[in-house]
Amino acid sequence: MGKTKVLVVENEPLIAMDVKMSLEKLGYEVTALVGTYQEALSKAHEMKPDLALMDINLDGSKDGIQAAKALKAHYNIPVIFLTSLTELDTIHRAKESDPFGYLIKPFKHDDLQSSIEIALFNHHKNNNLQGSLDKLTSAVNALELPVIILDEDGMIDYMNGQIEKMTGWKKEDKKGASINQILTLNGVPAWLYIEKLTHDHDRSSFDFKENSTIKPRTGNAVPVMGQVSFFHTPETGISGYVITFFSSESKNSANAEVPVIHADIDLSGQVVDDYFFLKDKSSLYRIHVDQINYIEALGNYVKVTTGKKSYTALIPLKDIEKVLPPHKFFRIHRSYIVAVDKILAIHASELEVPEATLPIGKTFKDELLKRIQVI
Repeated sequence: MGKTKVLVVENEPLIAMDVKMSLEKLGYEVTALVGTYQEALSKAHEMKPDLALMDINLDGSKDGIQAAKALKAHYNIPVIFLTSLTELDTIHRAKESDPFGYLIKPFKHDDLQSSIEIALFNHHKNNNLQGSLDKLTSAVNALELPVIILDEDGMIDYMNGQIEKMTGWKKEDKKGASINQILTLNGVPAWLYIEKLTHDHDRSSFDFKENSTIKPRTGNAVPVMGQVSFFHTPETGISGYVITFFSSESKNSANAEVPVIHADIDLSGQVVDDYFFLKDKSSLYRIHVDQINYIEALGNYVKVTTGKKSYTALIPLKDIEKVLPPHKFFRIHRSYIVAVDKILAIHASELEVPEATLPIGKTFKDELLKRIQVI
């Protein structure tokens, strides 16, 4: 792995050189020293740094706070402010750019290094979390079910179109709001109930039905039933929750609403004739196991990727694993199953299949290497 690349945005040349020397002593690579908004954006585009150290006072008409906002918006580069300005008004303005740190000059080397490492870790964590959310929102948008995604603190992060139709709320209205504002589970505020079951009882998912209601934008609360499950990222553990709803008035059983796998299974538990039917949206698709490249878990959903297209269904990975021929498929990660004959390459912590690179856990890799022929 190469050195961490840092862009220094400082309009005082002597201070800029001092910062550069400090960074190089700490083992970082300084990609450029610039002193204006425009130069910062230009060098960010050209050099693609991992992080920027930013003074607030810059030459030209735009300051470091504006530059920080632009670096985040256009290049997803985390910024640490390194400045002598301590006025509250300035600090409040700086906060609007979502900086990853704020160091006051003169700084200590240890403070600089710890701020950079913490900023890089948090930036990486946020990117992974956003990647998980992007996959989840893509999956839930493909289903004809109302879904809400919460962050790890119980705040609404996403509402799909079906939940908007069901409640009259727009996702923009409720993003960042507590789920307690609109949902009651088993007679108590939703987040209290979710916290109790997932933490006190170590539950990864649970159904809700009795005394559960959702509050629409107008009118009285509506009875609901459905399921809560939480999703993970490897770096952060529990990263959020997925709430899937089924109308308690239209069905007597939540399971009747869930898109499930319909497989022709014989008494040995294997798939008959090497195929099964998967429900994606309102259609059933016949999928031959020989066409599958890999299967990915997205919370309580799975995405089945074949050589031609992908299918999404609301079913745990462990349940679809039960109907797959074990000699043809292998779990390489808690979130992935691959077709053994589709493996193209195995690296230290990754595995390649057609048009995808997937993570592989060490224990899973050791077991896989025992199973395949290595010469």
